[in-house]
Amino acid sequence: MKRKLSSIQRPFLLHISGAYHTTPTVALQTILGIPPLHMQLQFEARFTTIYRLRIPLPPIITDIQPQDLEMKATGWSTHPSEHLKPNQISFEDGEEYIARKDILNIFTDGSKTEQGVVASFCVSPNDIWAYQWSAKLNDNITVFQAELTALHEAVIYASHLPNHNTSKIHVDNRASIMASSNSKSTKETARKIFKILFTNPRIKVSWVKAHAGNIGNERADQLAKDATQHGQPYSHTKLPKPHIKGLLQKRMLEEWQTSWKNGDTGWKIFNIMPSATEHLKLIKTDSSASVPGASAEKWTVEHTVLKCDEWQDIRDTYSSSIKELLQDSQSRKGRTLLELGKQFNISESEISKFLKTWVDQGGVAKVPKSERPRSTSRSFDRSVLCLSHANSRLTAVDIAFELCDPPNPKPSVRTISRRLQASVTEWKTPRQKTDDLYEESQCACGVGEGAQGLDQEKV
Repeated sequence: MKRKLSSIQRPFLLHISGAYHTTPTVALQTILGIPPLHMQLQFEARFTTIYRLRIPLPPIITDIQPQDLEMKATGWSTHPSEHLKPNQISFEDGEEYIARKDILNIFTDGSKTEQGVVASFCVSPNDIWAYQWSAKLNDNITVFQAELTALHEAVIYASHLPNHNTSKIHVDNRASIMASSNSKSTKETARKIFKILFTNPRIKVSWVKAHAGNIGNERADQLAKDATQHGQPYSHTKLPKPHIKGLLQKRMLEEWQTSWKNGDTGWKIFNIMPSATEHLKLIKTDSSASVPGASAEKWTVEHTVLKCDEWQDIRDTYSSSIKELLQDSQSRKGRTLLELGKQFNISESEISKFLKTWVDQGGVAKVPKSERPRSTSRSFDRSVLCLSHANSRLTAVDIAFELCDPPNPKPSVRTISRRLQASVTEWKTPRQKTDDLYEESQCACGVGEGAQGLDQEKV
């Protein structure tokens, strides 16, 4: 199954990357940041098992039980004809109600910081703090869940007050108010809040602007901050769906890294990218992310390739190698020889062996005929002889002379043009413009009669 899925994924990776067909699949996956298909399939199967089928996973994967996860609620929480009173929910700033003496004001707050996740509310009748509540929640839940928890505890408190008291709950989070007023909300906590509000019309919920100098809101915010150190643990909130997906994805990436490290192929890429997951933050996040340890610089391709100190040694190594390869005349001729070999259907192994002997013996002319690549055409042998001139710069015309079969000391312009038109575009040789190539071929051949009557067609 693993090999079958890899064969399905490979063509897409090649088209996305534009890499050579000989590139290993594992290397393509690492370069593009796309996990192997069989691991993605395993990730989805694990998530479906614990979240949809409610079956525990092995402890080696995760110790979270299905009952610890928050499930998505469906359908209506009450009959469709049952809804809240129009004045029970307000999305306008409820600051004007705070000064009224006949209303019991309750302020809620929920937050998530590096110190943890907390929720709190405080009660203020006539500017006196009559009651306050705060709790420290599970560090893995979201801010939205913390806001809903604070609102839920506030409406529970208000529902136990005498019926003649009108309560106004001030919330600085619009999303939690909208979810609580919706009878089809997918959050269980929001549905519980809706049912309490429906059975207690005297409880009203209003939005209040956060950090606007409101005494009650600031008091609830301070309670939430104190709860990070002294709050009582609150265990009624379940873990959200993104949390379990994040854990399973982390497990998948760890298995991918182990497979990448212990694999049999792609070692050249492994030497450059030993971690299969470390660069994902550059692929799937904003490219303007800051460089670790250098906040003034932006982590861009230009910075990494040209300026980053972390890659200076690699830049020095590869830039010198590339520069030497481009400037060396023997290397230039070797590249041309490889292209000529392809034209005459000579294997790369024979060409490589020939090049090694060429380098060891100091020139192509000194290579014995028995060690030269075998070719059915004498044109290849003549092309090799052309390459043997140590001080000559190989040009398209040189190749054209050697490719003229049978040998002719002065081939016609038509012959040269036909040969060049068929083959020069596939050789990595210095290319000339059409007019210069035509003039060069005329001068090289000493053409007089051979050029008569020929149109100067482009090569």
